Amino acid sequence: MPTRKEVLMRSTNLLNNFAFKYVFGEDCKEANDSLKSLLTVFLERKVVNVHVTNVGVDPILEVFVEFDDNTKMKLAILIDQNIIKLHRLSEYYLMRLFGLQEESDLNPCQVIAFYDGKECEFEIDLQFRNDDGILLLPDGMLKISVYSTQNLDKSYDQMNDKEKMVYYFLNCRDNGKTKMIENDEVIQMLEKRVETISDDYWTKWIEDFRIQQENELKLEFEEAHKRLKEANKRLGEAQKRLEEAQKRLEEANKQVQEANKRADESDKLVDKMNQEMTLMIQTMLSNGMSVSQIAKCVSKSEEEIMKWIS
Repeated sequence: MPTRKEVLMRSTNLLNNFAFKYVFGEDCKEANDSLKSLLTVFLERKVVNVHVTNVGVDPILEVFVEFDDNTKMKLAILIDQNIIKLHRLSEYYLMRLFGLQEESDLNPCQVIAFYDGKECEFEIDLQFRNDDGILLLPDGMLKISVYSTQNLDKSYDQMNDKEKMVYYFLNCRDNGKTKMIENDEVIQMLEKRVETISDDYWTKWIEDFRIQQENELKLEFEEAHKRLKEANKRLGEAQKRLEEAQKRLEEANKQVQEANKRADESDKLVDKMNQEMTLMIQTMLSNGMSVSQIAKCVSKSEEEIMKWIS
């Protein structure tokens, strides 16, 4: 979780959502030219026209892009410090961009995300195949590009164009930014746009950004608390079911023990009856009765009488 100092540092540059939207998303020629220059660098293609279709929180901008070869693209731009949230939002907005198109006029879609963290940058090309493994969409139709703002541990001269652009985002209010500006026409254009931001605007955006971050953290805490509460509820229900199962098992064990006890008592009774029957047959035999007579007397077969005798 970022500290208040980290939030303040992040809010005083172009990673501030409000400043980014002003510089690149305003409905004016200067912002439009700045956005074209920005996308030319990050898409590595000459952008000749951009149309901002949506300015929001997530994504910050949605843009329809036209290139110098007459091809087109739909694009969303995100900024966040939570890599898990950023990844989830990137996939969501990428699919939304693609899904809102007419089937007869499908253009490539891409999400560019600036991540204020230390994890590595990465690019993802999403592909969809049918059951036979055949691609349903051409390569490059769905793409996510994530750029870290903290992987800049090198000199400015060693940075590529994208890294220089991110470095400028972070240091656009730095008094020592002369070297960045003097040799880079794109950054010179952005600098002219940034210079139109008054101190009052920066003060307001910093406060707005702080409130936005606090609200997001509050929502995250509330959501985490809600999930914890639901997890505890499920745990309690599972514990209750376990206790009920244990109770049923104990009752079943008790019934088994009672059945075993009754079986033991029955066995003892049978043994006793067999002993009494054996004693009675032996008494009859000693009194001179034949096996046939004894069988009739006790209502048993002669074979059964012989078993007792033996």
